[in-house]
Amino acid sequence: MPRATLSLAVLAACAALTTATAQAGYTPPPGVTSPIAPITKGLPASCAELVNGTSGSAAPKGSTPPVRTGPATLTPSAAELAALPTRVSLRDETVSYNDYYDVAAHGGHLYVRGHTATGLGAGPWQQLVLPPCIEGRVVHASIDGELMNVTDKLGNVYVTTRADEALERTYESWTTRWGAVIWRGDGVRIPDDAVDWSMSNGHGEIDKWFLDGAGNKSPIIGIATIYALGRDGRIVLLDPWLGSDESFQSCTPQGGRFHADALSASTQTMFVGGPDGSLYTRTWDFDISGADIVQLKYSWEDQRGLADPKIQLPALEWAAQPKVPGRTTNRLSITRTGEGSLARELRVEGLDAKGRVGYWVKPITARSAKSWTFVVTGGRLQGKLRARHGKPLKARPSQALDYATTLPDGTRVQALGVDPYCSPGTLRLTAKSGQKVDLKLHSVDGLRQALAPAGWFDSAREKFGAIEVPKAVMAKRASLAAPLRSVIDTILAGQPSRFREVNLQGTRGSLWIESVCWKLKRINAGKKVPAGHNPVTVNCAPAARR
Repeated sequence: MPRATLSLAVLAACAALTTATAQAGYTPPPGVTSPIAPITKGLPASCAELVNGTSGSAAPKGSTPPVRTGPATLTPSAAELAALPTRVSLRDETVSYNDYYDVAAHGGHLYVRGHTATGLGAGPWQQLVLPPCIEGRVVHASIDGELMNVTDKLGNVYVTTRADEALERTYESWTTRWGAVIWRGDGVRIPDDAVDWSMSNGHGEIDKWFLDGAGNKSPIIGIATIYALGRDGRIVLLDPWLGSDESFQSCTPQGGRFHADALSASTQTMFVGGPDGSLYTRTWDFDISGADIVQLKYSWEDQRGLADPKIQLPALEWAAQPKVPGRTTNRLSITRTGEGSLARELRVEGLDAKGRVGYWVKPITARSAKSWTFVVTGGRLQGKLRARHGKPLKARPSQALDYATTLPDGTRVQALGVDPYCSPGTLRLTAKSGQKVDLKLHSVDGLRQALAPAGWFDSAREKFGAIEVPKAVMAKRASLAAPLRSVIDTILAGQPSRFREVNLQGTRGSLWIESVCWKLKRINAGKKVPAGHNPVTVNCAPAARR
């Protein structure tokens, strides 16, 4: 979600959302706790001052940020220098880089030096002086754009937004604040079972735009996201404006079934891989998904060729990248190379045909295996060398659920394959005569500020979405059975084309599709499932256009 100058309207809207969800009993349901606890685990008393750090949204009124009394950096010992990398060409959890600095976490400390395109660094490594709360406790580090974060052994996140400025200015900016409302929350931790994670940050004045589904260059206004890859293959998004939980996730490749074991991210774009050598990329975050209705304008209607287009929905899906024509490890990176989401470079650590250590590299837009070239770096492999004919990890189980209801005229309505993170599902209409027609049920996450569990649960999960009548169905609309035509006419009444925006509320047992006023019950569950609790009043009026 964007980190930008906040208008009073935006602040009021987010505060209203938080109040509304809390009053609705959605914060969270009884007996449910957030999988990621706020940042209160094992912190020394000295961390209290980091609540006042200057990063993110405004610190508490009248507060005093951390104050450095000595030098900004220290010269490492010979032993420390010997333990630090000579070249930083790939990002992982202990070494990383942006356009300005290389960073490395080692021995509880954070080391920095100027960044160069060769990865060899500009000048020697220096130890960055950190506030007492963090110093000596650094385990991991990640940097991208103007954001840098470090974590301790418990996964607590400490962040600065000064990673593009002189190092003298970083000390006062370190903070533990993260989460709702608007980067003023109690903090966040990396999920305990994360096998890989990466900080991603983009700046509207530098990165400018991302390419949406209509091929339009949609402007960005600043993005901060931690992408965390779980051991089970899920990808959790930790956004400083949203609740510090695991409820915001990305659909994984192959409709949510692909199980990745490696992840990197930069400026809204994820890069994942699996042990069989499969590689995928996706430019996607909370803003791009269609969920940030407070600040951005989206549309399901075709936005191609318009003078002032909205962000096209649905967002672009994962793109399969060609496999590397050589040995690789599970260590991969994505690097911003210029303006816009197409300016990305993919890197995968590995060996060339002569067995030399280095990395394979290509532009994100190149789609041929021949586009991979090899850069020799020397040294030792840092990642785990993949088998020559590696097998994919076991496919992730589907989270999709099925729901159904029967309309007064006997028409059966089924919402099939409704996944909390992967869209679209199928909206199947079946007349009493047996004639069927399939529509699409699109959905994106709601703008939640309160904590919530991941996936479907027993209290309503609110989502935005649209019912799409496919072109093929529109073409044969006149030949459909009267009850099916009537349902489609109701869906499209007053709409400019083939889409009807709807608000959705779903539980493990029920699905409410507002605007058309349908309540569907869970089917194909193998056993009876409770309907679930919906504390939010279902609105049968047409969805407000965005």
